[in-house]
Amino acid sequence: TTIVKVEEVALRSLLRNRRLPSLGGQTLNGPPEGQPVYGDTVGYIQRVDMEELQGVAEQNGLTIYVAALPGQFVTPNVPLAYVSEGAGEVEPKGIAEAFLIGKARTFEEDPRFGLVVLSEIASRALSPGINDPGSAVEIIDVCVRIFAQWSAATEQEPSVQWDRVWVPAVSVDGMFDDAFNAISRDGAGTVEVMLRLQAALASLASLDRERFRETAASHALLALEHAEQALRLPDELERVRMASIAVSAG
Repeated sequence: TTIVKVEEVALRSLLRNRRLPSLGGQTLNGPPEGQPVYGDTVGYIQRVDMEELQGVAEQNGLTIYVAALPGQFVTPNVPLAYVSEGAGEVEPKGIAEAFLIGKARTFEEDPRFGLVVLSEIASRALSPGINDPGSAVEIIDVCVRIFAQWSAATEQEPSVQWDRVWVPAVSVDGMFDDAFNAISRDGAGTVEVMLRLQAALASLASLDRERFRETAASHALLALEHAEQALRLPDELERVRMASIAVSAG
C-alpha cells in the first residue's frame, strides 16, 4: 500500500515537472551568472515563487537565475539565485524571500523526492534485519514504470510565463541517481536484485535512447562495480556482468 501511494505522488510530481520543466521560466542550460543572492535559513527548498521573482526582475530591470531548485538542502552560504546587473537597485532579501525553505522535503514541487522515498523503501527492505529482496525488485519495477510514463508524456513547447527568470531543468542523471544508486549499493550481494536492476536499466536504455541510454549505461556499470565487491559466486557475478554489458550495447 505504501509503495502504491508513493508511486502515485511521485508520478504526479514528475509529470507536473514535465509540463513545466523550468517552473514556467526560461530554461537555463549553463551555469548561472551575476551577483549571488543568499538566504538566512537552513533547510530544504520547498517552493520557488516564480511570480514574485518575475515582479522583482521587472521592477528593477534585472534578470534572475535560479540556483537552488525544490528539494535542495541549503545553508546561508549557498546561493539561492544570481542576479544580473540591471538598471535598478534591488534588495537581495526580496529575492531570497521568494524561496520557501522548510525542515523537510515535500512532494508537490520536488519531482525527485518521490524517487528518493521509493529508493529508501528498497534500502530498508534489503537491510539484514528485514532481508526482503522481493520488495526491492518491486521498487525497481515501479521506477521503470514511472520513467516510462515520464518519457511517454507529451512534451509540449515550454510555456514561458516568467521571461526574466531562468531556471535549470531537472537532471535525468540526478533522477536515476535517486532511483537506483542506493539499490545498487544495498542490493549488491543479492543476485536477483542485481539482475533485475540490470534488466530495468536495459529496458529504459532501449525505451528512450536519447534521454536514458547514456545514464542507464553508467548506472549499469556502477551496479556491476558494487556487485564485484559483494557477490561471492563467480557464476552469479558473470551473469550480472553479461547483463551489464547488454545495457551498454543498447
